[in-house]
Amino acid sequence: MSYPNSNIIDITNGTNINMSEPSYSNSQGFKFIRTIDGITEKLSANGYYTISSSLDENYVIDLSGANTTNGNNINLFTQNGTKAQKWNLIYDQHGYYTISSGLDNNKRIDVAINNNVQINSKNNNYSEQWVLKDAGDDYYYIISNSNGLYLEVNNNTASNCANIQVNNYTGEQNQKFKIT
Repeated sequence: MSYPNSNIIDITNGTNINMSEPSYSNSQGFKFIRTIDGITEKLSANGYYTISSSLDENYVIDLSGANTTNGNNINLFTQNGTKAQKWNLIYDQHGYYTISSGLDNNKRIDVAINNNVQINSKNNNYSEQWVLKDAGDDYYYIISNSNGLYLEVNNNTASNCANIQVNNYTGEQNQKFKIT
């Protein structure tokens, strides 16, 4: 809206942008899409991947106890090739990835209110949208669209059941992951 005449942005003929009196038509309705800094790196294809920690590539992101109950924890565990360690990464038309469990494609990695990372039913919220950003040497930062925080291994230690959470960018090894 412009001041002082109260005109608003209007699209005419499908291509021209003008300032017009409010008509409340579709040509004056806009959808704003939230984004975070950086451009999503696009994988070669959507599909099932293993996500390993740069702290030790023998440790991968794992669905704790292979339990798909909403709110179940995501942690690090020694790679064992089970579906609890397979993640379906799907790139959407807005430039984000969703990361679904290999055990149930309707369950996605999601950020909880306390910045813990958990499994949750597909809900199409920002909390289950992720940006992949090149971290060098074939590693990625995995960044939450809900708060711009980076996926990381808690306490900078690769060990069974090490918690996965989101936190501010540090650039440390615990925030870098290989997707294979």
